[in-house]
Amino acid sequence: MLKSILKIGLLFGLICTLDLLNAQIVVAGFVTNKETKIGISAKIKIKRSSTGKIVAITRSSKNSGSYFTRVKPGDYEMEITSNGYLMHREKLDLSQVFQKRSIYKNIELSIEPKENINTKAEDDKNESFIIEDSLKSQKRRIGFMFSVKHKVFLEDPTLEYGNEFKQFMSYVTGVELALDSLKKKGFQIEMIILDNERDSAKTAEIIKSGALDSLDMLIGPIHNKLFKQTLRYCHTKQILNISPLSVSHLPLLSPYYLMLSPSVETHALELSKWIRKEHIKEHKVLIHELEPNKYEKDFIRFFSKLPNTDTLTLEKPSPEELKIKLKPDTLNVIMLASSDFSYSYYILSQLSLLEESYRFIIVGMPHWVKFKGIDVDYLCRNNVVISSNIWLENTKKGINTFNNQFMELIGSLPDKYAYQGYDHILALYPLLYMNLKEYLEIEHEGFTNTFKLKGMNRRSKVRRYENRHIKIIQFNKEGLNVLN
Repeated sequence: MLKSILKIGLLFGLICTLDLLNAQIVVAGFVTNKETKIGISAKIKIKRSSTGKIVAITRSSKNSGSYFTRVKPGDYEMEITSNGYLMHREKLDLSQVFQKRSIYKNIELSIEPKENINTKAEDDKNESFIIEDSLKSQKRRIGFMFSVKHKVFLEDPTLEYGNEFKQFMSYVTGVELALDSLKKKGFQIEMIILDNERDSAKTAEIIKSGALDSLDMLIGPIHNKLFKQTLRYCHTKQILNISPLSVSHLPLLSPYYLMLSPSVETHALELSKWIRKEHIKEHKVLIHELEPNKYEKDFIRFFSKLPNTDTLTLEKPSPEELKIKLKPDTLNVIMLASSDFSYSYYILSQLSLLEESYRFIIVGMPHWVKFKGIDVDYLCRNNVVISSNIWLENTKKGINTFNNQFMELIGSLPDKYAYQGYDHILALYPLLYMNLKEYLEIEHEGFTNTFKLKGMNRRSKVRRYENRHIKIIQFNKEGLNVLN
């Protein structure tokens, strides 16, 4: 009889315990202004501490500030937000509230400082996506594989890879400043430096060590020969592999291959689109060498398809030979598909002798921005048009702050690699928290370029994802104009 009573008692206790576990607990209270103690309307989210999953959402009364909701027992985090007030978060332990079945939490919100309101509004305007706070707190790891060689180049910058080391240090400093700004917003992103010493064997050694396996994203190597090694591995392991600076794409097909710098092929395509749009009816002359390199072939392929196009392939055409291809009564669009300094300079100098008799603009290649010693007056007088994936405007918002921060760290003004490092992180970091389809809808306006990646497909398969934004720039007597 006693055993039966004990069994019944245990069963009753078990039923009561299960009932308590399934029961919901009332969470109620008031949300008020911390200074005036007047009730305010606020959104209240209750999330599971372990997963960040939202289990309840309610809003406090506009008149009294009172709120009321129910949740099951467990460990939670409350997040309270209201326009014009600082966000409030606090832990909510409901694992020991079985007997009361209710808990009262009065929340006081502090007014957001006026100087931060405009900044926040501007940030919200610039960011077309939202990343939950629970995701921000989850650690992400970005690897950077460059040829560093550590401190040896600080001692002797004349060594073979000295300039590359300086570029890397400048780029990484820009990265660090971007990561610091993200850290202030609550993101936990760790930077891992992988020195492959610009060596195939060293790159293979890093891959074999498993150092890439814990990464969410790998940026680099910057040399395509070594990038092939990492991309093959990253494709297998489904790790995003970013080519940050190269404008020459690989023939490999992989949805984990992202190019941040538009390829030469993209430059040629976009310039030909611009010519088709602005000068479709004008007479065009395509000039190139007898044996063009692979970059020039991309431009020749697109330019040769434009209507009203004549071609000249002489190695050193004289002004008289150029005249045969030009028309005196119309604008001549000269498409000079050459990445060679001496050939380009020669053609420009010959055309300058004809500028009084003929009207023309000259469309060149993006490689021209690296030419040293070319007479800029030739470019201005001939209205030369080129494309570039880097166009820095000193009037852009935030650039002075970045310059000052960089100066404090390095002691000199940032170069293009520093701006690119900063831009690349701010363009890429959303990809650490969302799927690729969502990410492809995002556009980031950086210091050096606009970043919005697009899938480059081949027979319905993704070859790579590439940033397709370039700037089309024209020289003229007044200086430079951006045409797009």
